[in-house]
Amino acid sequence: MRVLFISSEPYAPEFIQIYEETYNVPISIPAGQSYDATNILLSLLERTGNNRELIAYMKSFSEYEGISGRIYIDEEGNTKMQTAIYALENGSITYKQPIRWDGR
Repeated sequence: MRVLFISSEPYAPEFIQIYEETYNVPISIPAGQSYDATNILLSLLERTGNNRELIAYMKSFSEYEGISGRIYIDEEGNTKMQTAIYALENGSITYKQPIRWDGR
């Protein structure tokens, strides 16, 4: 049985290498997205320790270039990022093709 699914584009090779050497396991799909989310939050926390200001910064956040590629938040608060189609078959995940978008 083959299952197709959508996830982020493949991560930067350097990130994959460091991750696998550090944790001694193959990289998983949410690893890069978690890394990016953490770095986004840390970058906002560097600006302020005040909760109200932090929330204001989060509401005004609109783009970030990270391990997962370019992440964009539209006017309605929806997250957009480069994605791709993958296949899960016989326990292996295979990259199939990118899904392109206009960047905004």
